[in-house]
Amino acid sequence: MKTILYFIVSWTWGFIQSFIGLIMLILFIVRNSIIKIELFNGSLIVFTKYFNGVSMGYFIFLNYEKYYFEPDRKTVWHEYGHFLQHLILGFFYLLVVGIKSFYNNRMSISNNEYQGNNYYKHFPENWADKLGKVKR
Repeated sequence: MKTILYFIVSWTWGFIQSFIGLIMLILFIVRNSIIKIELFNGSLIVFTKYFNGVSMGYFIFLNYEKYYFEPDRKTVWHEYGHFLQHLILGFFYLLVVGIKSFYNNRMSISNNEYQGNNYYKHFPENWADKLGKVKR
């Protein structure tokens, strides 16, 4: 039942980011870069060859080699937290979470304050960890 509810909410209240996620899925299919797809607590995780990671509406895209075998699956649960943010915020997700998360990601490359686990201390990453029940 939860899976059906999350699907409906993702494709109504969160349509914009789910539609972008669908376009990303099609591009990954065309590029033949999908290794595995799995249903995960009402979301769809797409493990790819080359992509690092992002939650886009109903879809979570993660690098297969880097995250599929991660022992505690912290990254999967963190991205699932972003999926829950998408369900809560709906079409506001990209404005509230997406832009800031992208900024945090870019800053983690060049700024010591954002590197390592410090990245997860900033909003909205800390909220995604809380929703995904990730302990750091």
